[in-house]
Amino acid sequence: MEKAKKEIFLESGTYRLMTATRLPNGTVHAAACQFLLTPGEHREVQLQSRKSNLMEMLESLSLPEFEVHTEDGDKCSSRVLTGDGAHVLLWLKAGEEPTEHILNEMIQERERFEDWTSRILFFVSSKEAWEHPLFEKILRLFPDIRVFYDDFEEHVPSVGRRLYVDHEKLPLLAVTRGEQNVIYASSGYQVGTADLVLRILEEAS
Repeated sequence: MEKAKKEIFLESGTYRLMTATRLPNGTVHAAACQFLLTPGEHREVQLQSRKSNLMEMLESLSLPEFEVHTEDGDKCSSRVLTGDGAHVLLWLKAGEEPTEHILNEMIQERERFEDWTSRILFFVSSKEAWEHPLFEKILRLFPDIRVFYDDFEEHVPSVGRRLYVDHEKLPLLAVTRGEQNVIYASSGYQVGTADLVLRILEEAS
């Protein structure tokens, strides 16, 4: 496409053009193109990136078993919650910026998330989460999302250590496929997280 072209002026010589793609498991795939420019030469070079199968990039980590509570006080085991197909588990700190970033991305991708909301589990530490406008808004837009109450002091550190992410940086996110099996995990916020989660869900189902 014409609008995607960029013209730059270089001295004659040998150049190496590189692109890099960061994979969900932290691996970086790079592609390189080396070319020689002679004086007065005009050369068109197309950017290329290495293609990878998304499922080949993912992990298979065992989620430690823990219990959470519904609003009514009923106990639910993580083994039961993750036992059927793919799920997204999110430990959230409502009202704080990193959490609000991922919630805003979900709203921006509202149409794509609508088919998956019954498989999204929110974990919060108290009912105070409902006092934050964005938290209330996303649950109004996605009423099928299930909310559970968790003891963050006990469960979040053990989950973070088992999944090799920093448990002190919320939100903590885990995508599971099958009982207690985590195929992707992250902590904090990275741009494009919502899109990546959707792609993983589509591949994992």
